[in-house]
Amino acid sequence: MILKNGRYFDENNNNWNSQWCTEDQAKRNSESLINCSDCSDCHDCRGCSDCINCRGCSYCSDCGGCSDCRDCRDFKNNPQRYVTLNIGSRNSQTYFYFNTEKNQVICGCFNRTLDEFEKKVLSVYSGNEQHGIDYRKQIQIMRYLLEQNNGN
Repeated sequence: MILKNGRYFDENNNNWNSQWCTEDQAKRNSESLINCSDCSDCHDCRGCSDCINCRGCSYCSDCGGCSDCRDCRDFKNNPQRYVTLNIGSRNSQTYFYFNTEKNQVICGCFNRTLDEFEKKVLSVYSGNEQHGIDYRKQIQIMRYLLEQNNGN
């Protein structure tokens, strides 16, 4: 295990935030990954790559915050992913998954479509509160990405 830029790295370039776990915890997490590479803060996964904060997943790529692939398991094909900076009242990232079949937004315990997310944001943040402005900006970005992805 190598400590570099505040993260513990294993031989497969999987890494864990040193502020959240000790070197021993990072080693245990590393040992729980089977054939994974370039994943961040994951454990108990197999055959994954470039995932973030996943656990119990199999053969995922570019997923975030999954638990047994609850975030992207309903996609027939591996979705693209767009992740925000820390925003909103939770000061946390929001995940947007999409492909030509469908789209999905994960924001805290919210797990629905972009249209449903936009309705929720508009009902919670009806004025010019900064959280609403930040979410609406990300929704616009996601609509643009969906348009590009669908070739419209």
